[in-house]
Amino acid sequence: MDRKEVGLRIKALRKARGLSQSELARRMGYKDHSTLAKVETGVNDITIETLYRYAEELGVEASHILGEDSVAFDGDKTIYRLDGAMLPTFPVIYDCAIREISMSGRNLFFVFESDINKRESIKDTYPTAKSLKVRYRLNDEAKIMVAKGKELHPISLEELNKLCAKGLTYLYENVGYKDLILQLWCGSIVVVELPVTEVEYQWIQ
Repeated sequence: MDRKEVGLRIKALRKARGLSQSELARRMGYKDHSTLAKVETGVNDITIETLYRYAEELGVEASHILGEDSVAFDGDKTIYRLDGAMLPTFPVIYDCAIREISMSGRNLFFVFESDINKRESIKDTYPTAKSLKVRYRLNDEAKIMVAKGKELHPISLEELNKLCAKGLTYLYENVGYKDLILQLWCGSIVVVELPVTEVEYQWIQ
């Protein structure tokens, strides 16, 4: 990957985390923001050692900055593609409440609570984010199940929305090849199996 693309990724990650150029430059030990500005515009190249320092400050793997984990940027959106040999690592959104769930065509949308930055999993890495919208591009039917006793039983999207209204919390995900298993909580375990091609995160400031 060329240095211009690396710079664009550093800029996108910095903005997603609500950091100014001056703040990230300070954390990197630069005298002022001009060096960072040159990195973000591709004027300056960076060493492997500096790459790892950026990754640490931005809370991602170095491969994320290098574009080796099927991640793309589109304005304020980050798109994770699950059709490559290397699977992406998604941002941490554990223990966050889901406010709304909707379906449009092959796309399933989760919209998270409006004060998401109060959560421990968010406030350190995305401190200015007020909410988050996640789009799952499906290549097959989503499978939704809820625990009843010791067994999992299928439910509909409408029933999932009813659970959402009661208070649905995102616990964690397991990522496989073109597959994503989400585990949610609403008084009992909710499992959502998503055969997906890509996942899009949009942090709402």
